[in-house]
Amino acid sequence: MLCAEAGITHSTGSGGCGTLRRFPNRRERLAKIILLVLGLLLAYWILKTFRKRVDKPDRPPQTGAGEDMVRCEHCGIHLPRSESLTTRGHFYCSPEHQRQHVRSD
Repeated sequence: MLCAEAGITHSTGSGGCGTLRRFPNRRERLAKIILLVLGLLLAYWILKTFRKRVDKPDRPPQTGAGEDMVRCEHCGIHLPRSESLTTRGHFYCSPEHQRQHVRSD
């Protein structure tokens, strides 16, 4: 088998054979390309994850925009003040509970 058939060439200098040098075959080149692409994708993913952590803003402090909760005089359920019905300083969750409690007074 000749060196050229095996993918090996001789580096000839002055008079004769020098060191042997093997040309990479297609599989080796393809494997190197795939490893390079995978390495680049891994680096991209790591940098992207790191950047998300750096760019992520801290939780803004709550401005106190919450609403007061009140208790229904009839059933005891808690609900936001804006959703309650008020009669004589008492809070109710529905018109039915409002009527029932007013009748019992």
